[in-house]
Amino acid sequence: MGSSTEEDDELRAKIEHVKFKMQKARARGDAAKVEKYKRKIAGWQAQLADEVGPGEDGLPAGWIKKETDDGRTYYVDTIKETTSWELPGCEAAPPGTIEASGNRKSLLIGINYPGSSAELRGCINDVSRMKELIVSRGFPDGSDKMRVLTDDGCNDGDPTCEAIVEGIAWLVEGAETGDCLFFHYSGHGGQMRDTDCAEDDGFDETLIPCDYQSAGQIPDDLLWKELVNKVPEGVRLTAIMDCCHSGTGLDLPFKFQMGRGWSVDDDPGFSPGDVQMFSGCMDS
Repeated sequence: MGSSTEEDDELRAKIEHVKFKMQKARARGDAAKVEKYKRKIAGWQAQLADEVGPGEDGLPAGWIKKETDDGRTYYVDTIKETTSWELPGCEAAPPGTIEASGNRKSLLIGINYPGSSAELRGCINDVSRMKELIVSRGFPDGSDKMRVLTDDGCNDGDPTCEAIVEGIAWLVEGAETGDCLFFHYSGHGGQMRDTDCAEDDGFDETLIPCDYQSAGQIPDDLLWKELVNKVPEGVRLTAIMDCCHSGTGLDLPFKFQMGRGWSVDDDPGFSPGDVQMFSGCMDS
């Protein structure tokens, strides 16, 4: 028999509070405390599942069925905050280890907007340092494997709207299982009105190319469609968005925030590949 909403809320509040404490313990390297908190959380989650009772359509306690915009069914465990494409209890075995192919490509973008009212100072320097770092970690810097767009007249061209979108297409083109891709953006980030009502706050997050006054901004919807969604299965994309309003700059389905843990988007967009993004700012 299901519990009252008040009892459910109390258990969920306890879980969230201990998750916060667990994150602090993990940051301190206190493994014993982390394990202690994990056991507490697991106990409360089991209690919550008992009190919530079976889900609709025969699903286990806490599970709900949802659909993506393109009609694909997926399942969300609202207690453990996990998502699955498979019917709970019928999940496929975890995939085997993917052997690295050794093929690596990168797209680095740094925009200082010189001479404009929006001028920045360190973005091109960010790209130079990032290039040095990833080359030292095995990313090749030949023109067929690395593309660098900066607005100082150097490197591989200006970071115009067209060049950035074309560079994204180049980055994912021909990617195969075992490949590693890297995307770095340093510049202004912005927001624009969300016309398809997919964003909780009513705004799409954007990148600001150097020709934004004539070509406009690049919304996260386009980044998801042309970058995230085109990463094939077995390929890893690591993205760094060093700009304002970048918390959900790629519209990924899961978000981790220090002190708050993981959260799941209400309408998640999944990629066939493995995509992770590090953002320099929240959405607002």
